[in-house]
Amino acid sequence: MKFAIKTLSFSQGDTRRWDLTILSDPILISLLNHLRWIAALLVVISHARGLSFIPLHGLERPSLPVKLFYFFTRFGQEAVVLFFVLSGLLIAGKFLKPRLDNKSLALYSLDRVSRLWIVMIPAIALSACLVMLIPDLKQNCAVDIASIAGNALFLQDVITPPLCSNPPLWSLTNEFWYYILFPATLIALSHGPLLRRILCFIGVSAAVITLLKFDQFDDRSVLLYAPLWVMGLWAWRKPIIKINPYAALIVLIAAMCFARAPIFETIFWVKDYLIGLGVILLIHSSYKNPSVNVMAHPKVHQIGERFSAPSYSLYLIHYPVLLLCIYWLSKTQTGLFPLSPYNVKSYAIFITEILIAIAASLCLYVLFEKHTLPVRNWLRRCFKLS
Repeated sequence: MKFAIKTLSFSQGDTRRWDLTILSDPILISLLNHLRWIAALLVVISHARGLSFIPLHGLERPSLPVKLFYFFTRFGQEAVVLFFVLSGLLIAGKFLKPRLDNKSLALYSLDRVSRLWIVMIPAIALSACLVMLIPDLKQNCAVDIASIAGNALFLQDVITPPLCSNPPLWSLTNEFWYYILFPATLIALSHGPLLRRILCFIGVSAAVITLLKFDQFDDRSVLLYAPLWVMGLWAWRKPIIKINPYAALIVLIAAMCFARAPIFETIFWVKDYLIGLGVILLIHSSYKNPSVNVMAHPKVHQIGERFSAPSYSLYLIHYPVLLLCIYWLSKTQTGLFPLSPYNVKSYAIFITEILIAIAASLCLYVLFEKHTLPVRNWLRRCFKLS
């Protein structure tokens, strides 16, 4: 790729291959919003079932309906893959736009950190307090200043483990490092000032070496899933072929279901990349497609906008809330947990847990996430970037 001397913008020849107006399409905006909240809900459902119910291997001769229930409530990892691709689409896509100079890079950095921290810091604080509130968790879960600081600085799963009361924090490490490594790599490969290029090259090299040494090669690996995040850029490419969007949706769902096949136990990353390709295919097939005008309908658009708004808060707070619900119920309803899939009452409790987690996320959203823009503007003024 070619870059201008003092910017990260693509050359005109490369720009012709990209459509820089995709986020002006109401159909696509609505689709992305719906994908966000559905992915967040899938994560919550997966953790609620995993924490509450007897493991499937602990059941004797489970019936087909029970097997189906367990099958369709374990798409948490696949949902995180959706988040990675959508994040790459929205964040990496910023670097397709022209005139990204030094001030723009500073604004970008400030915007990314403020976006992550405004919800993450309260979520970490609540998660740490939860360990103090639940004696059983406190015995098996060590939370100290070092682990809290490591999680707040996006070092979980690299230097320190994610807080035991909030394992989903692991994905924030991936997001943070992608936010840094992608633009730094572009700068190192650009034709900008030599010193800046050298510093970025050294920084990227040091980060990669550190990750190779300390980050495990598993389904949380920062480097292994970096191309998946960058894959989001493909959504901006002008598609060579397009299929029916409903067919693309079926392909995506099939990829997520097929991901559960035993063949992927050792090559887990293959199924995640297939899911990523399914997401891109769905986006390409839906962009400016009259057959899915329903996505641009005011009511449908409004639902997607409202449901997706607290999705980040839901992702970060649901796990400790579920732990608290289970602890309280286990103490007030002796012998209730783990839940049995053969008891109708279990499903009512399961749904109630999910609703409580959603309610908690709305509180976190109103108190913190909703104020992201004012906080961001205040920080810009503080750093004289406005």
